[in-house]
Amino acid sequence: MKSIRFTVYVGTSFLIVLIMGVYIWHISRPPTKLELFVFDTKGKPSIFIRTPEDTRILINGGANSGVIRYITNVLPFYSRRIDTVIVTSDEGDYVSGLIDMISRYKIGQVIVPAITTKKYGFSSSTDQIYETFLGTVEDLHVPMKEVQRGDRLEFGKLSSSILFPESAEKFKYSKSSPPELVIKFAYGRTSFLLLGDIGTKAQKYLVNASKSGDTLPANLLMFYHSISATTLSPGLINAVKPELVIYSQSLFSGSSGHDKSKANPLYSVLDSHRLNIKQKSTIEVLSDGESVEIH
Repeated sequence: MKSIRFTVYVGTSFLIVLIMGVYIWHISRPPTKLELFVFDTKGKPSIFIRTPEDTRILINGGANSGVIRYITNVLPFYSRRIDTVIVTSDEGDYVSGLIDMISRYKIGQVIVPAITTKKYGFSSSTDQIYETFLGTVEDLHVPMKEVQRGDRLEFGKLSSSILFPESAEKFKYSKSSPPELVIKFAYGRTSFLLLGDIGTKAQKYLVNASKSGDTLPANLLMFYHSISATTLSPGLINAVKPELVIYSQSLFSGSSGHDKSKANPLYSVLDSHRLNIKQKSTIEVLSDGESVEIH
């Protein structure tokens, strides 16, 4: 009887170990396609990119440490590596969640805008949050790099171009038009344009600046704000020609989450290709280098 119980015990233990091994192997495998996740973090949304080579990029962290919960939902529970953290603005709603994140995870490098509101003297009280973030980066000896328009970042087969902020000699900043990183990622034949929260003045600048080149067209266009005729530059959609648009608008503003009037420059994009992050806590975009799809 004892031998039977022992055999059952050993068999059960082996089965548990086997199941755990298969599970860990499954979640540890890099994705077969490039993954781009948009998280509805408090404050501004966060974006997490993971390539088939397992390069990991986190863009912004929201206004609290909730971004950690989102990251643990898409990475193995035991994995604490982020290769690059990118901060697109020095406002607290973008960086608060990163302070705890960079203390818990091993961060390869941090990318920040070379031009910030503090440098122009019209920053708000959230500056202290950004200073705390920078201090934490320094204390942990994480390499940091400042970037602006014209700079490029390479992540293996994934590359990116910094389209904004522009130098102060070429663009006049103000409280209503503060500096913020605008990044275009390219993976194979697909691309993702992350406009963040820039206003119509900066949008018009990008459209005009792109007329001398082909820098704006992208499969995916993402905003951190609502979509309406007053928040979009009329020529932006025509310049980008996006297949998919992700934006952020409170559900209290209407069930559709965007202005459906024909005055809205986004009117030409099909309803099914417009996604409101406030209606879905996580949006996943996949790319095989040839096309993009939403999951």
